[in-house]
Amino acid sequence: MWDLLQIAAESISTVFLTLVKSLLAPLLLGLVVASLGRSRGSAAAGRIGLRAVIYFELITTVALLVGWAAMEIFEPGAALPITGSLGAAKGGPGLAETLVHAVPTSGIEAMAKNSVLPMMIFFGLIGWAVRARSEAAAPLLEFCEALLAITMEYARYVMKLAPYGMVAAVIATLMGGGWKSVNSLALFVAAALSAQLFMGIVVYGALLLMFRIPVWSFVKCTRQALGIAFATTASAAALPKAIEGMERFGVRRELLGIVMPLGLSFNLAGSNIQLMMGVLFAAQAARIPLSFSQILLILLTLKIAAKGVAGIPRSNFVILSATLPSFQLPLETLPLLLAVDSIIDAVRTPVNVLGNCLAPAVIARWEGEDGLGQQPRQL
Repeated sequence: MWDLLQIAAESISTVFLTLVKSLLAPLLLGLVVASLGRSRGSAAAGRIGLRAVIYFELITTVALLVGWAAMEIFEPGAALPITGSLGAAKGGPGLAETLVHAVPTSGIEAMAKNSVLPMMIFFGLIGWAVRARSEAAAPLLEFCEALLAITMEYARYVMKLAPYGMVAAVIATLMGGGWKSVNSLALFVAAALSAQLFMGIVVYGALLLMFRIPVWSFVKCTRQALGIAFATTASAAALPKAIEGMERFGVRRELLGIVMPLGLSFNLAGSNIQLMMGVLFAAQAARIPLSFSQILLILLTLKIAAKGVAGIPRSNFVILSATLPSFQLPLETLPLLLAVDSIIDAVRTPVNVLGNCLAPAVIARWEGEDGLGQQPRQL
């Protein structure tokens, strides 16, 4: 009977993961082509937008490194027994090999194999071509925008099955590994919360001091947005209060209108921490050593794949389902991470929102503006 229960649990978990993987090709096609095709004349082309993107790239790189450091310190996946077919892999491909194979011989083949890097390059080139020939490419652009909207709705349907896939995966893992699995997940939660708090307190605190931003006034102007982020675990839901708070803090509305919407796609530091930790958790569980060059390639892949997916349900798991097979890492860990995600999300989302509030203040200082936070305005 117990064997039948384990087989049933593994089957349900596998079906859920297969449905998640089916999202990747249409999602990336619609997202990349539509984003690049509509980018002509966007705010990001201006000086403020360019500075914001540079800042976002630096901060998300720091976030990925924080996630890497937390996994090296805690090693939560080391005690997790992964027995799936991918768990026996000897290691991911080398840097040179991966870069060579990232150039697709066929976009159709890349989509059929769910190879994320070749798809990103292929769709990116199509997107730039659409941008260059906007009038002739209008029908294709409309198709990609419609495909993106439909895929996001499809993603919502798939994620309704997430509780069943999560429970099935936990049952299968507990029957295979017992309390070692529980200890491993508890250690992962501790590592994740430590990394998020380090980013929110130490890294952001250092930036506040470095750019001479009044700490107490900043906290007063952002606390409502952080409260909404904690209650809803949705970065977008906190955006109106975040904009209102930073305008009261003294940041110009024109600058806010450029930096904060961009931050929803480019400046989710908490989510980037979680992505790096998810990849390394799978590697530790499967006993797959990763070289420094492979870590750098994972970092680059996550930075590219994470752009523009803020509105997609459980976007972290969609990104991980694309990234893990690219480095021959097991997907079996995904439902386990989903089981503890709500605990981590209560801290991860406020870190995302806090970073999105800090960014316009930093850019304002970079622009040479003074007077931030000295006398918070009443709106």
